Amino acid sequence: MCKCATTLSKKSCKCATTPLNFNFYQWFVGFTDANGQFEILQTKGNIKWSLKFKLIQNIKNYRVLYFIKKNLGFGSITKKSSENLVVYSISKKEHLKKVLDLFDKFPLFAKRVNYQNYYLFKTIYLILERKDLSISEKNNKIDEKLLKGVNKLIYFTSLNLEKSFLTKSWLIGFLETKGRFYLEKKGSTRIIHKFEIIGYDECSFLQTQISKILPYDPKITQSYENLLFISSYFENSFKGIKSLEFNIWSRSLRKNYNFKQLSRTQNLIEKLQEGENKFKV
Repeated sequence: MCKCATTLSKKSCKCATTPLNFNFYQWFVGFTDANGQFEILQTKGNIKWSLKFKLIQNIKNYRVLYFIKKNLGFGSITKKSSENLVVYSISKKEHLKKVLDLFDKFPLFAKRVNYQNYYLFKTIYLILERKDLSISEKNNKIDEKLLKGVNKLIYFTSLNLEKSFLTKSWLIGFLETKGRFYLEKKGSTRIIHKFEIIGYDECSFLQTQISKILPYDPKITQSYENLLFISSYFENSFKGIKSLEFNIWSRSLRKNYNFKQLSRTQNLIEKLQEGENKFKV
């Protein structure tokens, strides 16, 4: 048992010994909240609609998209070598329905626009699936929805966020692209470790939920005690290239590295992170 279990709350405990009950679907929703795109296109003389769900990553992180495809059991992966990108996409109607059902069960909530884009995407999907409407009637209804704009389609509060909750699996998925483990120079003789959640201050609900999991303000963290907690809490958790970044960062945090070793570690992590911001949404 954790030594502090008898004196601290579960939230405050720094030992992070509770085993991870990994839930792929919650992880996938967290990953989508950080990186997902809902694409709506009109084709063939403006009489046909194309819907596509996409996840885009730097080509260095292609393994995480194969991990997603393997677990979902559908979708396609294409590499854009000229742009150093890899794209996972879903466009078949039966597969889109499964993904939409998943997002109904585990809502997107990191950013208001994520859920709004999803809601508009789903609304158009349901219109296209209606058998009682002609092509012309479907187009008219879709044009009407698009003309109104997503803000008039739904109020974010209707998501009933108070009944939603963030899980560790969701947070891991979100941090696969929005987490940043890095080292920073402080003068000519000192290098410190830091952890940052990108976009943390964009959603108050997200802040509230993360604060229930992490026992401090995680926007940018450099407290050694809190970083040790992070190092233990997320050990063996990440599925993509974030796992390598995290392991290098965590190992250097726990070992008594000298300045030269820390500088080498900093350069290595920065190389791993190159190109990440190019495709983040």
